[in-house]
Amino acid sequence: YLNGIVSKKVISKRDYDIFHPTYYDPYFLDYISNKPFVLTIYDMIHEVFASYFHCSDRVSEYKKLLALKADKIITISENTKEDIIKFYNISEKKIKVIYLASSFTNYNIDKIKNTNIKHKLPRKYILYVGTRWGYKNFHIFVKAISLLLKSDRNLFIVCVGGGNFDENEKELLASLSIQNRVFQFQISDKGLQALYKNALAFVLPSLYEGFGITVLESFACGCPVICSKTSSLPEVAGDAALYFEPESELSILNSVQKVIYNNNLRN
Repeated sequence: YLNGIVSKKVISKRDYDIFHPTYYDPYFLDYISNKPFVLTIYDMIHEVFASYFHCSDRVSEYKKLLALKADKIITISENTKEDIIKFYNISEKKIKVIYLASSFTNYNIDKIKNTNIKHKLPRKYILYVGTRWGYKNFHIFVKAISLLLKSDRNLFIVCVGGGNFDENEKELLASLSIQNRVFQFQISDKGLQALYKNALAFVLPSLYEGFGITVLESFACGCPVICSKTSSLPEVAGDAALYFEPESELSILNSVQKVIYNNNLRN
């Protein structure tokens, strides 16, 4: 609230050449007069998966309003650019693609300062990073890998971020009898870099990504990437990842097995 009050005062002075909002709140339109503004769109998740969002969620409405009014749009992948054109019927000349970058480097496991995590960390694990709801497709990934976890008693899944497992996730893991084989940690960026480095592979089973920054993080840390053949991921990962069909448990399982048990492929 206070930030909004201060922002409005600063914006109203119009002592700038171009305005660049940080999100899709259109409040500033009443204050910039004829000053040009540039909008950054990171993804079109609200449009592609509209059914996942409550009718009171106005992000998609505000995003479209600003996209149509913006002088220029920055987006982070050609795939997202195509989605913007598809949903908003905006000229491609108005949209500039600027790829993201990662600041991650190849850190040692010793960089993890949290000794509780160190003690719990298994020697062989597949890494999952980020939130786990809806289009992130975590439930399909877990179902696909459950048979592998049961056949290889030394293999685990390590999840980073996304908060503690909720009741539905706990029930899913228990129903698959793998509740003791899947861990969830909150960890610093340096610790995450160490987890990437020491993982057998990083898996990104998402149904949609505007870019997929975790792919670059994984590359930077020397971790093999196994990911969905969908949205922007083939554009970002190129020929440096092994792909699967994200809605096929068998495809996910085959791709993971192919990577984690083949040192030549992983290296």
